[in-house]
Amino acid sequence: MYAYRPGADRPAWRAVLPPGSAVTHAAAAGDVLLVAGPRTAARLSLTDGRGAWTFPLPDTGPLPANGPLP
Repeated sequence: MYAYRPGADRPAWRAVLPPGSAVTHAAAAGDVLLVAGPRTAARLSLTDGRGAWTFPLPDTGPLPANGPLP
């Protein structure tokens, strides 16, 4: 994953996520960047991209169409 500062033409930093990770959502809060996708969630430093933690999400099937089972 690459992070660019506004108006920059080169990345400010690069973070390596586990193989198979795809970031589909991200949110910044203070100096923290939270990223998530179908298989991984991670907390990175906005300053340099260093990872504080990475959490692999389990591979689960979808819920039944009428909601969870009782």
